[in-house]
Amino acid sequence: MNHGLASREAPAKPQPLEKTHFTIGAVTSNFKLREGEVIPQYRKLEKKIACGAQFIINQIGFDSRKISELHLYMDQHGMHSTPLIGNVYVLNPRVAEIFHSGRIPGVVLAPPLFDLCRQQAPSPDNGKAFFYELAAKQIAIYRGLGFRGAYLGGIHNYSAIESILAIERTFAPDDWKHFAREIQFSRPGEFFCYAQDPATLLADPRENPRPRTPSRRVTAAYQISKLSHDLIFEPSTPFARFGAKLCAHSSDPLQGPAPLRALEHLSKAALYHCKDCGDCSLPEIAYLCPESQCAKNQRNGPCGGTREGRCEVDGYGDCIWLRAYERLKHDGREQTLLDHVPVIQNQALRRTSAWANNWLGRDHAAKRDHATPRDPP
Repeated sequence: MNHGLASREAPAKPQPLEKTHFTIGAVTSNFKLREGEVIPQYRKLEKKIACGAQFIINQIGFDSRKISELHLYMDQHGMHSTPLIGNVYVLNPRVAEIFHSGRIPGVVLAPPLFDLCRQQAPSPDNGKAFFYELAAKQIAIYRGLGFRGAYLGGIHNYSAIESILAIERTFAPDDWKHFAREIQFSRPGEFFCYAQDPATLLADPRENPRPRTPSRRVTAAYQISKLSHDLIFEPSTPFARFGAKLCAHSSDPLQGPAPLRALEHLSKAALYHCKDCGDCSLPEIAYLCPESQCAKNQRNGPCGGTREGRCEVDGYGDCIWLRAYERLKHDGREQTLLDHVPVIQNQALRRTSAWANNWLGRDHAAKRDHATPRDPP
């Protein structure tokens, strides 16, 4: 759109649509409890910027240490030139109750802050002065940490914005350091990538990232899956070449030989609860199926809606990207979690053989164009 678009109405006489001037941004969140939630969010942040995000806004959160850690991580991983905007949500007792209950995926309000919010309800202004000052303190913290701006949410008129900014202007230049010590609402056992500076209570840039907890996610199914993939589906292997030949010469190359298709159905249903999408992402998610085990079919990293590691949608259990991170960590490859090219699933392949599609180069993983299958030997 920023480059302008040719009219689709009359291809013979293209009428270009005017160029737009959108600035492309993205959101990130490190207000997560477990290591396998925090690190994948950082890796996805790197991918968002690599794919063109021109500014970043962080998720709603109320912990200065995590806020400072986000800024430090971006500085130390080559993202310091990307503007970082601080998210300031102006609370009130009712919103605090909603946030604390977990009804807004990805937003956390720790019990100590929730108690402070509830204490404001009986006041004549329903806590308005307290919440405005809290928002102003957050703006001051973002300014002091070097964020490029602040995004104010939860208010709906310009006079409220003016009031909060007026409060923030009354602060002395170094007051933000005191506020940063005050607004520290993490949860017991919460993972932090960096050690805490005992003087400031913020992320310590002098310390290396903290040692991470050992992984407990490795299963026999995972080990079998890795071995099978390396032997059967890597394009250079004899079995992959043989599979391509079998499928190419079968009566239906989209399904492959009937016995092989039956084996695919049986094995993948037993190991992965396969939904027969025909365009498999198992190797990219440590052999966890996004169709059957992710409510959103997330193939390019976690969405950010987890609650203490669990999917925001009831019945799905722990996030598959947390589980994938912990599996890869066992192999010392957790930093490769999102190294693959972003996946655009080919829905036209649904209910066809993912094995045949892989061997013949029809799926998203093919090195050639989807329309040009690999020629079997």
